[in-house]
Amino acid sequence: MPATPPQVDLVNKLADQHEMPINEILAIVGLREIDEMTKSDASDIINEMKKRSRRGRSGRSRRKDRP
Repeated sequence: MPATPPQVDLVNKLADQHEMPINEILAIVGLREIDEMTKSDASDIINEMKKRSRRGRSGRSRRKDRP
């Protein structure tokens, strides 16, 4: 099944937030074009990008705590 419009919107938003080209985001699941993305692909991309966000936040907070 194709990705839903909200999933496509979120993938694009995550690409913007992470300042990554959409083709790099799509490469996470081996795609070249966003219109090839399935619901499952979108879910995998979204989960991976959320993991990357959590890792980034925890790294920043540790640096702030240093004297």
